[in-house]
Amino acid sequence: MARSPTTPLPSTPSGAPNPFSLTPAKESLPSPSRINLVPSAPSPLDSYQLRLALRDAAQKCQERGLYYAARWASEQLVSIPSANSVDQSVPPGNVMATAFTSPQLETPRPVPQAEEDACLLALSHFQLKEYDRAAWCLRAYDGDKALFIKCYTKYMSGEKRRAEQDLGHEVHLEGTRTTNSQLHDIAIALQNNEKNLDSFCWYLRGMIYARMKLKSKAQNALVQSVQKYAYNWSAWEEIGTLVETKEELEALIPRLPAGYMRKLFLVHLMAHRGMAAEEFSQNSVDLSAMFPDSTYLDLQYAVSYYNQGKYDRALEYFEDYREQEPFSLEYVDVQSHILFTIQDSTKLSVLAQKSFALDRYRPETCIAIGNYFSTRRDHFRALDYFQRALKLRPNYVEALIMMGDEYMELKNSNAALETYQRAADVAPHDFRTWYGVAKAFDMLAMSDHAIPYYQKAAACRPYHSQTWTAMGQAFEASGKDAQAMMCFKRALICTDKSPLLFMYIAKLYQISPTLRDDEQAAFYYRCWIEECRGSGIDKSQYYFEWEDAVTFLAEFYKEKGRFEDAEAYVHEIAHTERGKALLRELRAVRDSRSDHKSRDTLAPPQAATPGDPGSHGDLAHRTVQFVGGSTGEFWVSPVPGGGGGQGNRYFGASAQGSARTSRTGSRGGSGWNSPAADDVR
Repeated sequence: MARSPTTPLPSTPSGAPNPFSLTPAKESLPSPSRINLVPSAPSPLDSYQLRLALRDAAQKCQERGLYYAARWASEQLVSIPSANSVDQSVPPGNVMATAFTSPQLETPRPVPQAEEDACLLALSHFQLKEYDRAAWCLRAYDGDKALFIKCYTKYMSGEKRRAEQDLGHEVHLEGTRTTNSQLHDIAIALQNNEKNLDSFCWYLRGMIYARMKLKSKAQNALVQSVQKYAYNWSAWEEIGTLVETKEELEALIPRLPAGYMRKLFLVHLMAHRGMAAEEFSQNSVDLSAMFPDSTYLDLQYAVSYYNQGKYDRALEYFEDYREQEPFSLEYVDVQSHILFTIQDSTKLSVLAQKSFALDRYRPETCIAIGNYFSTRRDHFRALDYFQRALKLRPNYVEALIMMGDEYMELKNSNAALETYQRAADVAPHDFRTWYGVAKAFDMLAMSDHAIPYYQKAAACRPYHSQTWTAMGQAFEASGKDAQAMMCFKRALICTDKSPLLFMYIAKLYQISPTLRDDEQAAFYYRCWIEECRGSGIDKSQYYFEWEDAVTFLAEFYKEKGRFEDAEAYVHEIAHTERGKALLRELRAVRDSRSDHKSRDTLAPPQAATPGDPGSHGDLAHRTVQFVGGSTGEFWVSPVPGGGGGQGNRYFGASAQGSARTSRTGSRGGSGWNSPAADDVR
């Protein structure tokens, strides 16, 4: 059952700055929850019209071999409660008239019976994957349906031949990829019949242009298709693959027909691309009111939460969906990514076994099994399954990205780079492809080459902290400390930031010759330590960084004269040589200050004769310089019998305290003066 999210899902706010600009300008964080959203209640007339339109779309797509679009329309059809479409106040005649005069429904042209029979035969061959035979059956017909089936079967024939040619090659090699040889012939055939094309032929024309990398022509053809007939979901999804920026989407939306199909399209874009965030909350509420039982919406919410890094919420939706659809393998690959990320190998094993039992040759199944082997560090077997998924579905982006990750784990950076580049060619809107290319260059110690690809990844997903962090590290490796600092601070405003960011910023402030600022370094080190304590991070994973941070803070506060704060940090590194030395210095200062305080409480001594420091009642006031630059005042008493100031020796806590501030640790030549002796004690 489709549930409207309790909080708005979008994590990409409107008006996001240009990610290629490294200036950390003031940016608005994701908008707060709008809890008072009121769904636009669907009227019985709207429900009835939508049911008629979806039923018509399922039939038309089924007749043309668009089985995915037909299934999608059927799923949405059954998710509309039938009670919503029955109302005695709506005359049936008015409903039918309104439904079939809607501008979103296309009026078909009459088809001769002979052509209709030929289409039925061609569709039978198409279902048996005899694509050339299906096209041959329609060689003498040029009607709307016949033209579409003929051209579409040619396209599928070319895809089949291309897959067969790729089958014998290593899938990651750039030079071995082949193209569909039928694209040019199909484009010419459709262009010759441009004046008589229906919405499905316009959809096919747009898809062909997209495969030929003619983005503008493809977008115009697809928009023409949905304007003629709005219920072909395949056309909407193809449009989504062509939208790369928010500006393109804003220019495109006014050209799209309004209604529930556009709302579904915008929810789809938000889930998969992070776009249309402003309208997501209201659209999701409206769609949940119209399609209360839609499992498709549950999947979109799950994918949206996954892309935002909210894995617990995403798993809830996926598990609900698996309960309602136990034999479905939709988005099994995404669910396995979540289980891999949170390292839940038990649930991942169960998911992989169930998927294997349902369909072992499904690409999503291969991805789930590959993720399972990857959690077990069996990278070669994982790579075998990812390659199998790519052979079952050529240009499968998930398989390409996972292959690149496995090559990175195997330290095969050249193969990883080629695989990521191929994935970027297939899906340039997916930030993971550009991020993978950049990481491969980083592995090759080519940080300057990695930076442009990090920028492309940030353009695809501006609020992904890991991208900005990696970009900052690349700038730092290239010696560009100012740009690195901007990237690190840009990552701080992301919701999925890591506590390590504070450590990177502090370290840069500490060691950079151009940005050195001990005050800022101490502030960010303190933030990192507090974040680690609050989030329960095991500091043993970052032991040396933790030790350096605590040592820096201890020395910083000691130099500032804040000895209590310094000692609090020194106790955390008391097992190190530097920690022991700092602890001795701080104890010396504390003992000196306590001795001075105790002597101040005594009665004032008898005034001594000026110029006679050897008298027994004389108290000499002295000021000493402690280690670290701090000063302290104390009183010392001369030894009785010293006489005339010759051979006087000062003793007591004050003298010992001044000795304890020595960095060498010497105490009058005693054998207990060395740090080793302190260890024994």
